[in-house]
Amino acid sequence: MLRRANNGGTDEEILEWRFANGLRPNPTQILVWNSFAEKIGWRDSAAATVEKVKKLAGSTDIATIFDRIDADERRRAPSNRRRAPNK
Repeated sequence: MLRRANNGGTDEEILEWRFANGLRPNPTQILVWNSFAEKIGWRDSAAATVEKVKKLAGSTDIATIFDRIDADERRRAPSNRRRAPNK
């Protein structure tokens, strides 16, 4: 994968190469992965990292890694996303 990425190309081209040379996830697999990934950092082994990021950013509304990415990219987190209680 690294060799292919280092050869250049758009994200879409590299993704299509990956699908052709590995797994093309079906809609259920995508849903399961996305549901898992959007919660990374919320009461799990990445929670300590999220706490460090919150302190560095001076933010209290970050509960997951994706919240930080959304904030960095100036997107609002979905209102239905679970939030960690403020301490």
